[in-house]
Amino acid sequence: MGDFDGEQKELIKKLVNFRMIDGKRTRVRAIVYKTFHRLARTEHDVIKLMVDAVDNIKPICKVVKVGVAGTI
Repeated sequence: MGDFDGEQKELIKKLVNFRMIDGKRTRVRAIVYKTFHRLARTEHDVIKLMVDAVDNIKPICKVVKVGVAGTI
């Protein structure tokens, strides 16, 4: 995985593992890299684009359980 930093490698790894079916990791990795190359024709920094997209879909608040009068 070339010259990516830790966060970028982790993002690619998660994306590959999420899309992997029946243990075909190398096949999915090839598809992911082809997609990155297609995006690279229009965008200069594809990994930054992916990181920003993942940041945009993350939840902005956290739900916690609160116990009130013995009830959660």
